[in-house]
Amino acid sequence: MLTRQVAEVGGWLVKYGSAAALDSALDADPCLCHKYIEQGEVLIQQKKANPTMRLGKHNDLHQRESVDVTEEKRQGLRKPKRKFMQIEVYEKKFGAADPNKIKVQKIDGETIRGVDIIEEDDIGVFEYIDETVNSVQRRTGLSDADVVLSADQNDIIFNATAKHMSIAPKDDASCVLINGITPSSASASATPGAAKDTVVDNDDEDGGSDDETFQPFAALFGRLKTVHQAAKKATTIPKAAGKAAASSTPSCKAKPSKKRAGQPSDAFESIGRAPRGGGAGDLPHAAHVDITPDDQDVVDKYQTRLDDMKVLEAASHDEAAFTQWAKDKVASLQELKQQIYTKKKSLKRRKENTSELASALDGLTADCNKLNDLLKKLSAGTSEGRQLVEMIEGMPDVTPGPAIWMRAIRALAFANLKVMEWQSFFTETYLLCEKHADAGFFSLLASQLLQRMVKAIPCGKALTCDSIATVRAFLDELSAVDNISKTLTADVDLEQHRGLINDLRTVLDFSASPSSVEAAIARAKSHETHWATVAFALPQGKKVMDAAATNAKTKGAASGLLEKIETAENYLDKSGLCCVDAAFMVSMKDAFDAEHAAQICEFLIELAPMKSLKVLKGGDREKWMCVWAKAKAAVFMIVFACASNELLPYLGQLRSSIESKQMLSDPMLEPTCALCHLADNCHGEDVIVGKVKDLSEFVKEMIRLLCDDGPLAEKDANTLISSWASKSTALFACLNECASKAHAQGLDPENKMKECVDKLVAEKEKVSHSLEASLKSHLRDRSLTNIQECMLILRNAVLSAGEVQTTSKDNFDQKVEAALLVSSVLGAEGTVIREGIDAACLLLNCMVAHAAVVHDYDSADQRMAAVVTFLKAYKALPTDNYAVALKEMNKSFSVSCFSEKDYEDMSNFVDAMSAKKDAEFQAIVAYHQGKLEAAYIAEADVEIPDHIAKIEKYSDIKASSVTAAFSMDVTKKLSNNAAELEQAIAAVEEAANAMGIDATEMVELHKYTGSYRSAIRWLLTGNVLYLLVSKAVTRAMVAGSGVHPKASKEMMSCIKTAAEHHIELPQGIHACVTLICGGSTATTQAQPSHAVP
Repeated sequence: MLTRQVAEVGGWLVKYGSAAALDSALDADPCLCHKYIEQGEVLIQQKKANPTMRLGKHNDLHQRESVDVTEEKRQGLRKPKRKFMQIEVYEKKFGAADPNKIKVQKIDGETIRGVDIIEEDDIGVFEYIDETVNSVQRRTGLSDADVVLSADQNDIIFNATAKHMSIAPKDDASCVLINGITPSSASASATPGAAKDTVVDNDDEDGGSDDETFQPFAALFGRLKTVHQAAKKATTIPKAAGKAAASSTPSCKAKPSKKRAGQPSDAFESIGRAPRGGGAGDLPHAAHVDITPDDQDVVDKYQTRLDDMKVLEAASHDEAAFTQWAKDKVASLQELKQQIYTKKKSLKRRKENTSELASALDGLTADCNKLNDLLKKLSAGTSEGRQLVEMIEGMPDVTPGPAIWMRAIRALAFANLKVMEWQSFFTETYLLCEKHADAGFFSLLASQLLQRMVKAIPCGKALTCDSIATVRAFLDELSAVDNISKTLTADVDLEQHRGLINDLRTVLDFSASPSSVEAAIARAKSHETHWATVAFALPQGKKVMDAAATNAKTKGAASGLLEKIETAENYLDKSGLCCVDAAFMVSMKDAFDAEHAAQICEFLIELAPMKSLKVLKGGDREKWMCVWAKAKAAVFMIVFACASNELLPYLGQLRSSIESKQMLSDPMLEPTCALCHLADNCHGEDVIVGKVKDLSEFVKEMIRLLCDDGPLAEKDANTLISSWASKSTALFACLNECASKAHAQGLDPENKMKECVDKLVAEKEKVSHSLEASLKSHLRDRSLTNIQECMLILRNAVLSAGEVQTTSKDNFDQKVEAALLVSSVLGAEGTVIREGIDAACLLLNCMVAHAAVVHDYDSADQRMAAVVTFLKAYKALPTDNYAVALKEMNKSFSVSCFSEKDYEDMSNFVDAMSAKKDAEFQAIVAYHQGKLEAAYIAEADVEIPDHIAKIEKYSDIKASSVTAAFSMDVTKKLSNNAAELEQAIAAVEEAANAMGIDATEMVELHKYTGSYRSAIRWLLTGNVLYLLVSKAVTRAMVAGSGVHPKASKEMMSCIKTAAEHHIELPQGIHACVTLICGGSTATTQAQPSHAVP
């Protein structure tokens, strides 16, 4: 499907006419495949960028058709009339036509041969044009504006289409002048002596040759017919030959193809297809069977002749001599096949069973066919080189000579050229040359390939990086370390050979500095006998050299920048430290030194400002980007060279040092390590470099603390473990991110960096386990000593009824903190210790709080605070399992800290605290209950009178009724009671919160909170009514003006206070306030809910 789209959209099918013709052209010229493959890659990229783009089938061209009706006004002059006369009519009137003047035209899909003629009277006569033309046009789109595969795509389609539509002369010079006298005069004008009046039309607009396999439009348009190849040949044969050809009639005709018109040819599928398996070598070999002696003699005679023919020793490498040799071999094979066939045919006359002899003869015929096929392919020089090699290797009984192998290898090399398989050329093809060809044959093949590629460079237009990309890719692969010596000849040494190849690469690098290009051209011209420079000594190669020199002269403004870029590129390429393999080679460890790091930083500092310079354009900017990417890649390699060669071995040494508690003398980073010398803010990996240096300093301090003779504090031990875990984890996370970035950029396709990070993480885990084990053994004894001291303080508190000295309590807290710090490194045992310590702390706190309750206090509030603290501490005490936790912790000691008597005393003391807790809790409840009852306001005292609740409008409000219902004395009393009730409710909630319980567990507050809200509602209603009957509001209502802002603000404040307490004023009063205040939503600072109006 892809090959059909490239052929259709890119203009290939229009240019070559049919799939078969295109396939033949690609096979004949391997360099032509490069452009075809590149266009296929462009089409794939366009499809990826626009997945919705439709790629129709070959015959979808009919769907891109339109019909237009036009009306056109034309004026001007028309050239002298020129007519096309059919060849049959011409010869009847004027005799035989000059073959050079016979043309081919198409009309209504039919091809007609004829001659262009001009009447003598029409010469020099121009006809006026003044007309209106109405026409209908049928348009077919051959190009797609949304899919452009090459810059000259439309030019190719247009030129090829013009050629298909009309193979007519471009001027009148080749037309036959007719003077209308006699047929003899016309015949005379068509003789060779009349050549001065004729011009042979050999013009070809697209520059291609008019080869015999050319097929016009029929494959694209089903409505046009295919031109038979014989018709084209007939246009160039002489008259006598033409008659001879006409007189001969073929004895049989080929059957027409069953494929429908417009159906794509199978030739498309062969473009870019892998070599077909199952060659001639897969056919069965003739085998000797048990037959009669006479028949066996016949088989042996034929087998002996066939074996002699399987010795393929060509007399000469010359093309003509080889062709004749192959022709003679094929003729001998055909003779042998005919004899075998005759013998097999004669078996039908025999009465006895001849199946065994027939089978043997069939095997011999199959061997003849295989050998015949091989010889024909060798003689034709087939471009399917891989298939040819496989055929030879699949026929072990054939003995091919050097000439045969070299011919097959050359075909394989051209197949490599066809699809640009340079790696295959320098590996597979080279090995075949070493095994079967003469010395120096591989260099000869490389020279032929290079000459073909140079010849294929379009020098008619200005050369660009794209036009020479194929040659550049070949030379780049050739200059690789593994390949450069494969093409070395005896007349030059390796360094000179490598220098010449690099010079050619410099010449073809249109972004190289002018000085280096001039020097490279001079050196290449001085060694024109070298196999690689021969291609550039030919005319096409000289044009390439001249174009490179001209391009270098135009780089004057950017010469300084290009020299810096080139210097950086040369260092990066020659150092070999920009590839991932170098970073993980132990032998390359010393190469990643301070000097290398300084050089990379210098290049990065020089290259970075070039990003914004406009003088670098096109290929120059692309080269800068390439070198910049290499420099950045070099930083990646420095980082992972350090990780592989420095960090990974050091982690193993660190683990051994921790386990043996011996000082590690070697530092994590050697002073000459390249990573230590990377300058800041130039390479983009500052975070990783900083973390590596930070970890190095930390490890140095950690080793000192672990190997010190003095005891290690618990806090320091915990810090060591957490710091090591955080620092190492952060570093390896950054390295993992860096490895992912390198893989995404194609620097590490095999994920070697990721594997290195995984090894570092695994080694880090081993170090962590060793560190924890070392600290655990170091701190466990000290931790148990601290716990024993804590348990002794707890036991003394039980014996003294909870009395604990302040110094003992402080000492207990310090020991507990130290034990908790150490428990984090003791694993499962540390968990048991933490649970036991937590139970001991809760028990001791409860006992201290209990002792505080029984003391005498100067005020009830102080005692109440002590009681609340005790109740809260007792609630936090796990009374059911505190003893279990203490017993589990005591198992860590060889001698238990508590006896059974101690546990019994603890239980008794806890029971006593429980009884005390219940009594004190009931006392607190009674205390707060009494305060609430004292401040409780009866519902009858805060009931709003009915005449007030029924107010609907402002006129219903009377000052006398307001003062009677809300007297000042009653209002002051209710305000004081509401304040006391609010304080009592807040005290209950505060006490419950201090004890860590809900307030409902102490007192049911619904009754008191309801009473409080009712009092607030009564007070707010009276407050609003007093404002409504005030002079400020009354005068405003009488005058019909707005109320004073102060009065409005106070009324809205009352409304807001009611909303905050989730109560509602009487609806009529609320409506009056809203109406008078104009629905104001101004925020005001609410007055206290119990404020006196």
